[in-house]
Amino acid sequence: MKLAVTIKPNSKKGPLVEQGSDGLTVYVRGPAVEGAGSAASN
Repeated sequence: MKLAVTIKPNSKKGPLVEQGSDGLTVYVRGPAVEGAGSAASN
Protein backbone atom coordinates (compact mmCIF):
# COMPACT_ATOMS: atom_id res chain seq x y z
CA MET A 1 0.00 0.00 0.00
CA LYS A 2 1.26 3.49 -0.84
CA LEU A 3 0.24 6.62 1.01
CA ALA A 4 0.93 10.12 -0.27
CA VAL A 5 2.00 12.51 2.49
CA THR A 6 2.53 16.21 1.85
CA ILE A 7 4.31 18.34 4.47
CA LYS A 8 3.36 22.03 4.51
CA PRO A 9 6.05 23.89 6.48
CA ASN A 10 5.65 27.36 8.02
CA SER A 11 1.89 26.92 8.37
CA LYS A 12 -0.32 28.97 10.65
CA LYS A 13 -2.71 25.97 10.84
CA GLY A 14 -0.15 23.62 12.38
CA PRO A 15 0.27 21.26 13.93
CA LEU A 16 -2.55 19.60 12.01
CA VAL A 17 -3.09 16.52 9.82
CA GLU A 18 -5.84 16.50 7.20
CA GLN A 19 -6.96 13.51 5.17
CA GLY A 20 -7.96 14.11 1.57
CA SER A 21 -8.75 11.98 -1.44
CA ASP A 22 -5.11 12.17 -2.57
CA GLY A 23 -3.49 11.31 0.81
CA LEU A 24 -2.49 13.12 3.99
CA THR A 25 -1.46 16.74 4.36
CA VAL A 26 0.60 17.58 7.44
CA TYR A 27 0.77 21.25 8.44
CA VAL A 28 3.72 22.17 10.67
CA ARG A 29 4.86 25.50 12.05
CA GLY A 30 8.56 24.83 11.51
CA PRO A 31 10.17 26.50 8.50
CA ALA A 32 11.52 24.57 5.51
CA VAL A 33 15.13 25.46 6.33
CA GLU A 34 17.74 22.73 6.71
CA GLY A 35 15.18 20.09 7.68
CA ALA A 36 13.44 22.09 10.42
CA GLY A 37 10.02 21.50 8.83
CA SER A 38 10.66 17.76 8.61
CA ALA A 39 11.89 17.65 12.20
CA ALA A 40 8.72 19.42 13.37
CA SER A 41 6.58 16.71 11.76
CA ASN A 42 8.06 13.95 13.98
